[in-house]
Amino acid sequence: MASAMFKDPNIVKVYKETERITGEFASMLLKQAGLDKPSSKEPVVLVDNACGTGIVAQCLHNMLGPNAQDKLDLTCTDFSGAMIDATQSRIKENGWTSVKAVVADAQVCHPLRPSNHR
Repeated sequence: MASAMFKDPNIVKVYKETERITGEFASMLLKQAGLDKPSSKEPVVLVDNACGTGIVAQCLHNMLGPNAQDKLDLTCTDFSGAMIDATQSRIKENGWTSVKAVVADAQVCHPLRPSNHR
């Protein structure tokens, strides 16, 4: 079963090794969504579902200037505790204050409803 694979802490190492590839696609998608040029007045509120190791958060921070980073409210979710641990480590290492990572299975809950966080 695929979900058992994501409970293995070693899966994080595999994902980290592929970030040089997945990061390129994440950057392209963020640009296509217009997030490389956000409004200077409006907050940027995003949910990164199935965030894995947090590569989308990293790419987003790399492309946003300091002013836009101050307006960012990013929630990273994944059903894998190992992936959330990796994302939380990335958040801490980078000192991001506007990003949080929570375990949530989007197939059974709404990731932003606090009662569903584990």
